[in-house]
Amino acid sequence: YIAWDTTRFDTTHANYIPGLFMVNGWEEPGITGGGDRIYLFPGLADQTTTGDFGADQQFFNSLHPNSVIGTPIDLTFNIDMTPATNASTNPTNTLFRPGIDTVYIQFDGCLIPITQHQTMYGTDNRIMLTSPNADGKYTATVSLNAPTFYQVCYRITYTSSTGEVMNGGGTSLGRRYYQYILPTSVNGSTVTWPVSFSLAEMPWMQNNLTVEDPPNLGSIDAISENIDILPNKYALYQNYPNPFNPSTVITYSIMNPENVKLEVFNIVGEKVATLVNQIQTAGVHSVVWNSKNENGISVNSGVYLLKIHAGSFSKVQKMLLLK
Repeated sequence: YIAWDTTRFDTTHANYIPGLFMVNGWEEPGITGGGDRIYLFPGLADQTTTGDFGADQQFFNSLHPNSVIGTPIDLTFNIDMTPATNASTNPTNTLFRPGIDTVYIQFDGCLIPITQHQTMYGTDNRIMLTSPNADGKYTATVSLNAPTFYQVCYRITYTSSTGEVMNGGGTSLGRRYYQYILPTSVNGSTVTWPVSFSLAEMPWMQNNLTVEDPPNLGSIDAISENIDILPNKYALYQNYPNPFNPSTVITYSIMNPENVKLEVFNIVGEKVATLVNQIQTAGVHSVVWNSKNENGISVNSGVYLLKIHAGSFSKVQKMLLLK
């Protein structure tokens, strides 16, 4: 528990943090999905507890010391609302009506909104999603000011004919989604973050919400300096991991603002998925492919071709999905 100093709530003081409340000091670790840490004491003379990330100690909210993102970043959420429209997967709530009801990401127990001068749990931190193709897939991009954190924890709220519906809840694992912004590289004491990152698509679920594992940000002994490198070339880097199952991170860089199209094809040249199709700023960008096609169906094992077009730059890269 963090007992915040009273100067954090004094609007006239240099230590003031907008949006912060005294009760925001309780720890809800990402590695437990926001649930309690469990410690077993078997009655031995010498007893130690397991630390986070291979260290001897735990860190508040299981935030790695290298997890502060020191440069602005555009973060994209991707949500499949189809399960919320079906009574078999949404049996106790009023069903979601595409094209009528409104969907929001609502940060929950997350420090990101605090870094953006919003509240940790309030409705002021909501992000409205839209479905550009009216296919049940909803998305939104939010520009985050620096510094901020890599741990993204939230719930989904939608309006309905009987009032708002919010999934998750409770005090144990699965109470909220946990996803992570992934770095483009970790090299010794240096962590490099992208200028934009697209989170893997999450399906709407009533409870038992997905909790991702945090990425490896290096040794606790090597506390890093987070940097953003403005690239001097156009490049499509090898996806990581490769081979992969089921998700992989695709990173690319562009020198100038360009309309970027990033697509996945199977080995016979049929398009499987469009990952990016928009104008993006110069910098290093990353996106996650979760091995699903444009209909949200998981594809089979095999070799897939990743193709990028950005201005006059184009490149094709092979990826291997092994299940």
